[in-house]
Amino acid sequence: SPSICKNWLALWDCCRRISPGPAPANLASRTARIGVANFQTKLKTISRLVMIAARSSITHWFAPPTSLHSYLTRLIVGGLGPILIFSVFMMVLLARQEQANRLRGLGDTTRALALATDREIESSITNLEALATAQPLDVGAVNVFRTAAARILQTQDTWRSLSLFDPKGARLMRIEKPLVAESNDISRDS
Repeated sequence: SPSICKNWLALWDCCRRISPGPAPANLASRTARIGVANFQTKLKTISRLVMIAARSSITHWFAPPTSLHSYLTRLIVGGLGPILIFSVFMMVLLARQEQANRLRGLGDTTRALALATDREIESSITNLEALATAQPLDVGAVNVFRTAAARILQTQDTWRSLSLFDPKGARLMRIEKPLVAESNDISRDS
């Protein structure tokens, strides 16, 4: 707008004329006081011009539109601006909620896996303790113990082998599960 340009040009012109440097030493104090007063007057003028330029810029934006182009620009910015801000806010909010839900789900899964592992280990320890108190071990009948241990080994899905050691660390026996379970079914291959 021409009035805005005039205000900014007047401000620029006024700023160029000001020389805020120190007064030369040979000038009288009266002249220096006049220079300071003149500088203060120019400074007040500049501040007024800045306020007028700022006011005219703000009032220009909020003034009624003069052309269809400015009317449509204001309509689009005024209508889409809040929607854009709201959508960005909601995307950030939903991303944080999703991250919190994933963390909560991973924590729950971790707890469930830890509990299942603990139960399986406790079950194995209980079975081994029961096996260690078998009567054949008290009398040293390792062959009788071998048949009982083989039956227990077949019932445990997570065990692959079972070994028995004496107090000195020497292995007395070792029983292993077959890698492939034997099938008693009749199939086409046989």
